[in-house]
Amino acid sequence: MHGSIPGTAVFTSIPILSIIDRLPSYLLRSDISDSKEMPFDRLAWDYTERKPNYRQFCQDMSTKFLRMPTELRLRDTTSGSIRLAVVFLRPWFHKMVQDDFGLATLKLRELAFVIAQWPGQWWVRDHIEIWELIPLMVQTLAEEVREKQKYEVGQEVKTLQRFVDDLEQLVRQYELQIASKKGERRISWSSKALQHFTFPRRIAHKRSDTDTTLVELPEDKVVQSAPEASTHPPRLRPSSMAETLSCVCTGLLFGAFITMCIMNSQRRTLIMNLT
Repeated sequence: MHGSIPGTAVFTSIPILSIIDRLPSYLLRSDISDSKEMPFDRLAWDYTERKPNYRQFCQDMSTKFLRMPTELRLRDTTSGSIRLAVVFLRPWFHKMVQDDFGLATLKLRELAFVIAQWPGQWWVRDHIEIWELIPLMVQTLAEEVREKQKYEVGQEVKTLQRFVDDLEQLVRQYELQIASKKGERRISWSSKALQHFTFPRRIAHKRSDTDTTLVELPEDKVVQSAPEASTHPPRLRPSSMAETLSCVCTGLLFGAFITMCIMNSQRRTLIMNLT
């Protein structure tokens, strides 16, 4: 054990409350059962000491570890070390499981070996089974994390696909309704307009040798020309509501696509409770 930790050796600081549930048992008090106690009261050392002695801290934790039964010591140096190592490496480990599986397992295994030797290097060296169990447990954990992420991503993609399909179906139904209403309006307009529309008498110029006079055309000539005029009714203006709904649906589809990309790039973390 070193007498102190140099500042240059510190890469990052992690709040103790975020990892207190993943600490090995020799770092926690076993006589705390009241849930109303302060979280720091679970720690095995005196955290209120203003000038803690690092060497004394290591000695106290090592002494407590060696007083524990053999099966508990074996548990803390295998599964307990892996649990704490996963907390330190998250979320890097969860990302690298998919990107580089070999590198992810290598770094987790190395860190777990370091943590396992905290309470007593000589005890860990004398127990060869620890060096055999940690690689197997790390391999199994990494495979489970990778399969879990693949399953979650597949379920998210299916959910988003169903959402997109529902939106497309809604848009198609609305477009059919709008098209049906437009057809009814065209038929209604062409039939009713001819019933109430009064065609004006057509006026033509009759030229003679001396002057030009205006002559009214017969009524039957006007009636015959009426259907020709009714074949081109004015176009109805598209409904603004249809345009609005189309814009909204397009935005929802685009947002769903962006969400799927984010979920795929930023995968959910898996909390493994190895005991």
